[in-house]
Amino acid sequence: MSEQERAGNQWKKARNSYGYLRSHIREKAGNDRYKLSIIDLVLVSNFKGGSATIAEPVDSLKCKLKCYEKKLSEIGKCFGDKKLACLTEEKLKRLITLASEFCQLATTKSTKIDGFGPSFATALLNANFPDLLPILDRRGLNGAGFENVKTNNQGQVRQIESHYPALIRYFYDRARDDKMSLEDIDEEIFCRVLQPPFRRQ
Repeated sequence: MSEQERAGNQWKKARNSYGYLRSHIREKAGNDRYKLSIIDLVLVSNFKGGSATIAEPVDSLKCKLKCYEKKLSEIGKCFGDKKLACLTEEKLKRLITLASEFCQLATTKSTKIDGFGPSFATALLNANFPDLLPILDRRGLNGAGFENVKTNNQGQVRQIESHYPALIRYFYDRARDDKMSLEDIDEEIFCRVLQPPFRRQ
């Protein structure tokens, strides 16, 4: 089986896990739409896979989640169920700012949740706004042709959150020019063969 075929199978399998996350979010009603709990984080972790474990103490988790809820709600109020491709340049810049601020919650000492990094944060954004915000990960950056990145010896991207604005713009351009959904773009770039510096050394 080729690398692309393996990546395709991995992507499809992950979409099953993503379905549980989306279903959980859809079951939230009204004012509770952006309310978060450990269930949201565990479902994101289940979708993303890997060895990360949510290990934040219960008391501090409740306090930190309120910051994530506030930012999710702000994005929701600004954009609702709008599609990325339909945004004006001004709205796109506003979205990038809000999404970047959300990612920064996962790296800032006072709001960082043990086991829940920036890539996981973008998965939570995407699950709440599937037509608006993409998922940030190394396979996506590789498939989108990003070259000016620094990786460790496992091919994991250092300070991955710094690339989120450019990735949002990449999806914006592709969605507008190629008339593709964010999900279709994600599948396409996820399945591309890993190139240096993303390939493990």
